[in-house]
Amino acid sequence: MKKKINNIEQLRAEIKKAKEDVRMREAQLHRRAMQIQESLKPENVVLRIISSITGINIDKAEFFKDGAAIGLSLFLQRFIFKTEKSMERKIYHWLDELFDRVKSVINKFSHHGDVGSEKIEEEEDN
Repeated sequence: MKKKINNIEQLRAEIKKAKEDVRMREAQLHRRAMQIQESLKPENVVLRIISSITGINIDKAEFFKDGAAIGLSLFLQRFIFKTEKSMERKIYHWLDELFDRVKSVINKFSHHGDVGSEKIEEEEDN
């Protein structure tokens, strides 16, 4: 309900209240507009999408503060994994070559692939 204004002082007081109310509402609208503008920034949209997909609430400040470290860590993990696989293949290749050489030397000194126990049996028979 509106109060009935009887004199100029009451009118001025109501005008002052109305101006204060307008300032408060303008400030609220400005804050809300800034919130909307902030929420539409690409990084915030991406974070919301990631949060909705993973179900994990991601804090923007933490994400971008630690984001570089996480990105570097993931890059290094991938690099190390690829390097590890490459080194593993090289080591297996070297071991295969080593065993082939050892096998070649053993075959060179044995007669047509005879093993030691067969030679002993042959010598005992003669």
